[in-house]
Amino acid sequence: MPVPSALDEALAESLSASHKVGEMAARCLRGSTAFLVGDLDAAEAELQQSVVLARAIPTPGEELVPAWMLARLAIERGQLEAAGKLAEEAARAAAVADPEKYSAAVDAMRARIAAASG
Repeated sequence: MPVPSALDEALAESLSASHKVGEMAARCLRGSTAFLVGDLDAAEAELQQSVVLARAIPTPGEELVPAWMLARLAIERGQLEAAGKLAEEAARAAAVADPEKYSAAVDAMRARIAAASG
């Protein structure tokens, strides 16, 4: 996967320091980058790891971005049921993180899923 070396370095540093928040963020960025360049398998692997890490972090709402990105990936693959579940997880995270900031993005994701579902 063509990932900028800064993201590799950030992940390596986070892993060596056992810094779970840094690892979660680095994996989310790596997954988002992989998604944008079309490497969906790498994107899914990184984003899933990011969601798992985010769920273990005591700060509410940390899983918002990786869950939202996984929903985008599921839409891209035509997995609309999975996308819907991930969008709902992102909505729950948005509600505790910052509803004013994130609700529009989550609502747009839900609308996209509904449109794709017919």
